[in-house]
Amino acid sequence: MKRLLILLMIFTGCSADCRICTQEPNPLMDFSASVVVARVIDGDTYTIAYRSEEFSVRVLQFDAFEVRRGSRLDSQAVRAGITSDSALALGFLQKDKADSLLSKQTVVIRRDSTEDNFDNFGRLLRHTFINGKDFKELMEE
Repeated sequence: MKRLLILLMIFTGCSADCRICTQEPNPLMDFSASVVVARVIDGDTYTIAYRSEEFSVRVLQFDAFEVRRGSRLDSQAVRAGITSDSALALGFLQKDKADSLLSKQTVVIRRDSTEDNFDNFGRLLRHTFINGKDFKELMEE
């Protein structure tokens, strides 16, 4: 029984003097978590710090223009019917707006049960809310 209690304390992060073991929220797995944005990468991607590591978060249902030249930017430009130079300029405008909304802010990230937890690049796929407002809607204003 003592061994089981020790294992439980190790896996839940509780100390021996803990009376009620509570698990720390895990933004990597939990349905919803409050996190602080560490930095903005572009208009639809940012990083959070969790347990001394940074993790990228990709905002669901919002696609910002890229901030680097390449085939992805070129295909975004074609879909939008604009030049790659215009798409790149819009990408930097979207990044600046995202930066003003997100940097160093506490936001709520929510999983979507219809989406994977992570994308092919290892980014968390999450809806993002700032003071109860949907980030993607704020970006589209």
